[in-house]
Amino acid sequence: QTEFMSSAKDPASAYRRDKYGPWWWWATAHGLINGAGVYWATGLVSLGLAETVVHMGADHLKCLRRITTFQDQVLHGISKLVWYLLASGH
Repeated sequence: QTEFMSSAKDPASAYRRDKYGPWWWWATAHGLINGAGVYWATGLVSLGLAETVVHMGADHLKCLRRITTFQDQVLHGISKLVWYLLASGH
């Protein structure tokens, strides 16, 4: 993701100005991009939607400083592994 999107999806960021739209719009867009990637890789809409929700949740917790960037990345990695295992029937 770009530095702009990273900042724009953060509720505490200066990029929340009306010029760029609300933070949640950018958070949703970023989550949907990741969800689309999981859908593309697995062919399963349910896993794409699950990725969207999990990705948005982890990013939001990071933006609120409830988890670290490292923990955010671990959650992203674990979720991708779970989607792979579910899609492959393991």
